[in-house]
Amino acid sequence: MSEKLNEEQKALVKQLSSNDSVVLTDSINKIREMGSVKMFPAVFDLYQRNVSGDVQKAIIKLVMDVKDKAVAAHIAEALSSREWDAGLSDMLSAIWQSGLDYGAHLPVFVPFAKSEDMNVAMEALTCIEEFFYNESVENREAIRGDLKQIALDSSGHHRDLVMIYLNNLK
Repeated sequence: MSEKLNEEQKALVKQLSSNDSVVLTDSINKIREMGSVKMFPAVFDLYQRNVSGDVQKAIIKLVMDVKDKAVAAHIAEALSSREWDAGLSDMLSAIWQSGLDYGAHLPVFVPFAKSEDMNVAMEALTCIEEFFYNESVENREAIRGDLKQIALDSSGHHRDLVMIYLNNLK
């Protein structure tokens, strides 16, 4: 983590290494109350540790509930810089439902639209659709071009899905 944490934040991050789901859920709830973006890298580390469903649900709720606009950049960075073996479709769903503006981060979602996992592709396309008009005209055209290429490179249901979203981005 490149940003300095205060002592309380450090203690919460340390609690995120616990194996006790009650401790983890309580820590996530305290992070929600504090509203600090500094702890989001540790939260994503926990999410990707494949912890219990209750803990993952608490993290998803945190992502959906956070209102600090600075979080969008942190989450976009986490999406693009990490390998995602599981949980990606739920995370993408939480992002488009969060109410934050990810328009400046649309290119982050494009690679996920290529996913063979139709849930991941659909959630990524929903993110793009949700924030598409918050982006500049030039960048919207670039995203449209990327999606057209994905459609051309795809077949079957995946191609149909991308085309439906493309038609909505007029």
